[in-house]
Formats: sequence, structure tokens, C-alpha cells
Amino acid sequence: MRWPLPERLPASLPPAFVTYGWCRVSYAIVHSLARRGVEVHVGDIAPDAMCRYSRKVARFWRHRSPVEDPDGFLDDLVAALDGSGARVLLPGHEDALFLAANRERLPEGVELPVADAQIVDRLRNKWEAL
Repeated sequence: MRWPLPERLPASLPPAFVTYGWCRVSYAIVHSLARRGVEVHVGDIAPDAMCRYSRKVARFWRHRSPVEDPDGFLDDLVAALDGSGARVLLPGHEDALFLAANRERLPEGVELPVADAQIVDRLRNKWEAL
């Protein structure tokens, strides 16, 4: 099912960066944003991530693993955000908690539409959320 586009979109939507380019959620995010005229950049640890080959992606960025090298991941992500000019960062998978906990290390002016780390962590536990 396709959701209808809002009646009025801003004249210019800022570029976005989507993480976890290997997963289908990220792929759906990329296509949804691109359909609305957003320039979308994607990052992943794998050189052959699914989103890398989408015509909707402005540029693909490789980064280190957020699990094996969290500080390296964040350094690579900051460099990619600076290099791409993306102003919105959309976590595509389990990196949402890490990014929420480290949002102060993101470049100034980059929006991370994710709740505070405590809320994200609490919602990961389904029993706690209930």
C-alpha cells in the first residue's frame, strides 16, 4: 500500500543519510525519500549492500562496524555526513540506540529523529514497553 503524499511539502527538503544499507527497511526508506525529492546517501560496512545499487542513492559510503568498532563507526559516519552535506540521519537498524546515546558527537545541524537513548533502550524490551 502506498501512503498518499502530503498536500504541501517544503520547497526544498534537506539531504538525508540512511545507515544499514544492506537491509530492506533502509531500502524502503531510500525509495520513499527519493520519491519525495530528497537527495539520499547511504552507508554500510558491506561493499555490496543492497542500497548501494539503487539508482535512488546519491552516494554510497562505507564505514566501520558499529558493533566491532563503535568509535570508528561514529568517526566514519561524521565524515560521511560532512562529505555528503546530509542534514538528517536516519538509522536503518539497531544503530539507533548507539546514535541516540552519542547524538552530541554528530555534526552541528544534523537532525537525528530518534528518541532519547533511555527511551529507545526501554522500547527494545517488549515486556518493559508493555
